[in-house]
Amino acid sequence: MSNFVVSEEGDDIGELKHLSNLRGSLRISNIKGVVKEAILKDKEYLRHLTLRFNDDDDDDDEAVKNDDDDEAVKNSCPYLEVSYLPPSLEELKLENDASSLLISLPIQNGPHTNLKSLAIRYSPHLTLPQGLSQLKALQTLYVSNCDSLTCMSNEIGEMKHWEEWVIKTIVNITLMPLLQTLSIWNCPMLKSLPCQILSSSSLREMTIDSCPHLEVSYLPLCLEKLTLQSDAGPLSISLPIQNGLHTNLKSLAIQYSPHSTLPQGLSQLKALQTLYVSNCDSLTCIPDELKHLTSLQVLKICGCPILGPRCKKEVGEDWSIISHIPNIHIDWKKIQ
Repeated sequence: MSNFVVSEEGDDIGELKHLSNLRGSLRISNIKGVVKEAILKDKEYLRHLTLRFNDDDDDDDEAVKNDDDDEAVKNSCPYLEVSYLPPSLEELKLENDASSLLISLPIQNGPHTNLKSLAIRYSPHLTLPQGLSQLKALQTLYVSNCDSLTCMSNEIGEMKHWEEWVIKTIVNITLMPLLQTLSIWNCPMLKSLPCQILSSSSLREMTIDSCPHLEVSYLPLCLEKLTLQSDAGPLSISLPIQNGLHTNLKSLAIQYSPHSTLPQGLSQLKALQTLYVSNCDSLTCIPDELKHLTSLQVLKICGCPILGPRCKKEVGEDWSIISHIPNIHIDWKKIQ
């Protein structure tokens, strides 16, 4: 690895823009102040890049920061203006408040097709950067020691190689207290969500679309609206609910499901008021669980060629299961 340590004055960082033949790995340490040099332009052979700000100890990447270190980072607010990421880059590490890159990833000419790993560490002002959905090859997103993480892009999608999402922090820290809506779509390799997301007390709406391997260990307790589209993984089969009941979920939408049944666990949604089912060609019947949902006020079924006829008023095979619901719409027509 080539290790470039910026001087205390910071004037020498501009020398990097002339080193176009750098190959393999590059680590730039001790970035301070405001830097607006085009240091990464023409670095077409870089595979691994680490940007480390306010670095007082280059030899210990895993050193635990104390309160004084954190305060120093907050006060200095280093800024490196990076307008270009080499298209060959496969791994990017941002450490110690990489401020400009933590706002928006500089992606030119469409998606970045080679970056497989993004790690963000020791960034006290962290908002996960815009542009994550442009990292089409991303496999691992690693967030560590960002204990003031307040928000993130609420839409993540079209990341077909992303497998692992890791957030590490110290205990008794509330992350992303402003996160209210989360949408994840077309991430076919993603396996799980961080516990910090699922335990969020602010998350109210969540959409999972085309994530067939995504396992959600439990529904966030304060979640009020859940949308499952296409193959949403195990969530499409069964709703994981802590302590047997979920008392906040008011709206559930299931769209384009490839399965023959609705997910198990509907009877545990004691606050559910609206159930919307659309374009589910394979759904064959309404589960008996709906009989026990006394709070359910609205049922809408649209574009379900097998299920729709079974819910016809008085004559459908499943009418006895849903007849207690005050408002029922089948294919955009109100039948009750």
